Amino acid sequence: MYKKQLLLLFGLFVSSLLFAQTNENKNAVQVGKYTVETISNSDNTYGYEIFENGQSIVKQAFNPIFVVPYGFKKKENALKVAKWHVQQLNQQKIDKVKVIVLPISTARGIGLTEEDLTTQNSNH
Repeated sequence: MYKKQLLLLFGLFVSSLLFAQTNENKNAVQVGKYTVETISNSDNTYGYEIFENGQSIVKQAFNPIFVVPYGFKKKENALKVAKWHVQQLNQQKIDKVKVIVLPISTARGIGLTEEDLTTQNSNH
């Protein structure tokens, strides 16, 4: 009986470790040498953070197209901009800075639609 309880506890411990690792990296995407994570803001919008060797080098919580105090309505749009940001870092077109301003023409070029660019967050 004691062995069964010990085995059950060990199984629960291993399961919780596996779940924690999966849950922790749920929003992480590897892009070359960088790791990109989407950020969920308190107003139900999204931003992103870029890591290099586990160290945060960019944290962009707000929408860099309109420079408004809230993020993107869709997580996938934050990820599109984050991937563009990483591409710029790889090509050394921009320095490692904490925030950027993204021109609308560039936003269209990376796949953001007119609706993504014109629809404001319904909370604002």
